[in-house]
Amino acid sequence: MGKKKNRLTGLFLALVLSGCATAGLQQSAISEKTAPTNMVKVTMNVLLERGYIHKVSHLGGGAAVMGVLVGPFSNNKIVMSGVIKEKGENGKVLGNFSKGLEWGENTVSIDAPADSEIRLSLRVGGTRSGTSDIGTVEIKEGPTQTIRIKLTDSGANIQ
Repeated sequence: MGKKKNRLTGLFLALVLSGCATAGLQQSAISEKTAPTNMVKVTMNVLLERGYIHKVSHLGGGAAVMGVLVGPFSNNKIVMSGVIKEKGENGKVLGNFSKGLEWGENTVSIDAPADSEIRLSLRVGGTRSGTSDIGTVEIKEGPTQTIRIKLTDSGANIQ
């Protein structure tokens, strides 16, 4: 029984720890051929609440057991991604980024060309899983732009 208990404890610890870390900002380089000279420093202040994740994700398979053991929100990796592209339905993709989010307030800073747009989405993996389309942000002319994104039980709100 002692070996079985140690294996279960090790498995439990591995499952808990595997989803706890979040990724740092990863942004693809916007090549000099496609990057205009009018780049904008974009800061996104993101509020992430459990109510939003509850609405856009689900417990599944063996994850339901983990949800009972450690709680439905304790073993999740939540990543916000964005595709930076020219404005318009057929705009050319200029770059992309992804950033792991934590509960509460998060700050994501990227560089994007003026007069472009960023299509934002969220991916949840771990005890819960799912994806969500957050929305599109237009990047305006100017050296900086600050965007407020609230992900709450009321849904996604971009200001």
